[in-house]
Amino acid sequence: MKNKPYRLRCVFTLPLLLLLVFCGAALSDVLSPKTPETVIGDRTPGAAPVEGALADGKALDGVFDEPAWIDFNVCRILYDGLTAREKEAYEALYEAVLAHRETVYIPMLSSQELGNVHAALKYDNPQLPCISDEFSYGSFGTLCYIKMRYGYTKAECDALSEAMIAAARSICAECADRGDYEKELYLHDALVRLVNYADGGVNANTAAGALVDRQAVCAGYALGMKLLCDISGIDSCIIRGTAENETGAEAHAWIVIKIGDAWYHVDPTWDDPVNSSDKNQLTHAYFNIPTAWIEADHRDFTLPKGIACDETADNYFVRSSLFCETDNWRIVVKEAAGERFHTLPFETELRFADGALFDSAYSRLMDGELNKVINELVRENGLEIERWRVSVQMFRSMNCLRLIISEDEG
Repeated sequence: MKNKPYRLRCVFTLPLLLLLVFCGAALSDVLSPKTPETVIGDRTPGAAPVEGALADGKALDGVFDEPAWIDFNVCRILYDGLTAREKEAYEALYEAVLAHRETVYIPMLSSQELGNVHAALKYDNPQLPCISDEFSYGSFGTLCYIKMRYGYTKAECDALSEAMIAAARSICAECADRGDYEKELYLHDALVRLVNYADGGVNANTAAGALVDRQAVCAGYALGMKLLCDISGIDSCIIRGTAENETGAEAHAWIVIKIGDAWYHVDPTWDDPVNSSDKNQLTHAYFNIPTAWIEADHRDFTLPKGIACDETADNYFVRSSLFCETDNWRIVVKEAAGERFHTLPFETELRFADGALFDSAYSRLMDGELNKVINELVRENGLEIERWRVSVQMFRSMNCLRLIISEDEG
């Protein structure tokens, strides 16, 4: 019985000691000169407020004040869709990434809100390729702290951004004097020809993977396209969802782009002939398509508030007169082929209005109708071609065909 009070004291004292240890660890993080921090919205526990600063010394003050090396407009549609508290956290994290800080204190957010902020930060800002997909977080009173992880030093991150932006500028310079549609088409084609689809690279999920390493997965393609659009002054936004391929559904990212007053889906990853060694064989099956079309194999996505993709005027096939709406598709095929038939090999793409028309046309083309069209073109153009070879690439979910016609010398 004499030991009972002592035991009771131990039961209550041990949690208190653990709390003091935790507080001391938190304060040591806060006060450590080795880990610069950004604080917004409240005071760091046990310390005075820390003034956040960009790499060039300018404060955000709730408005994005870019460093000198970002001299183009960054379209931040995902930021615009956040709540006020989420925006506050986004701004602090953006500032921290620019300065390569590891610890950031923000007002308390739920894990879902933190996920919203992190996704918006990464996909709004392709010019910052060092935003990691991994971060840790915890809480202290009314504050949440974020521990950022960087795969590079600050100098390495700056050098990677510089190389990436230089590569993007070089591409954008080639179409600077064109209209927005023509710019977009040029940027899309240049990106698809440049990049190889490859998983596992350290930068594969970033614009640097696409534009510097030239190897990327879907997020890298989409971020690379967004950076090109940002530099060219075209509004765009990354979309995340799932996509159905031959192996089933998987997580996927693409982009929506504004041309004129309308928004369109663009998937540069799926316009890349992944299994082909000829990078000239890009496609436009997913270039400027409405939601009703892309939903055939892209799902589980939500467009940002105020954005609707329901127009077709600037779809590649509609604009290029390669859209077959009726049984008169043979005329479209012949005109499309005729415009490109002056040299072999050549290719053309077609989109059919619906699945039934696609199936009918494909069956007839493969049953000899395409050979008849080519025979007519050979005679009408006075070409001395006796044998030819036709390769067909089919995008069934998009009701698209890609025809490659070459002379058969065998």
